[in-house]
Amino acid sequence: MTIPIPVSASLTGRLADAPRLRETGSGTVYVRVRVHVFPRRPRHAGPDASWPEPVTVELVTFDAVATVLCQRFRFGDWFVASGRLEASRSNAPVSFIARRIGHDATRTSYTLRRSRPRPVRARSTGPALQPAGSGTAVDRRADDRSA
Repeated sequence: MTIPIPVSASLTGRLADAPRLRETGSGTVYVRVRVHVFPRRPRHAGPDASWPEPVTVELVTFDAVATVLCQRFRFGDWFVASGRLEASRSNAPVSFIARRIGHDATRTSYTLRRSRPRPVRARSTGPALQPAGSGTAVDRRADDRSA
């Protein structure tokens, strides 16, 4: 049995401009900002090999994602976005329409503050979790390996 997994494109880069919230004629808020996407350096490049030049792409977000982008991001921030790529018919730059965006955790140091705490729910199926060192079979096997 195959289970279809929804797939979307992702984009990692750095904001090349400060994001500004704008509004369409119909009242929809959006952000259109230039970003730099850095190609991977060739794996077997020598130590004196130069890094490839960044590719400039337009990042476009709408509604709540656009509002969050303006509130939490600024020029130079590294990000990870999920969405779709859209190429125009003219010579305009390629656009990436982001449905989700967040800071790149590998390049950003931050403190997380959750908007609302989630209650801890007990699992209704499967074995109950035991605290470490409680003498479960898993703990005994780990102790046997270390001896």
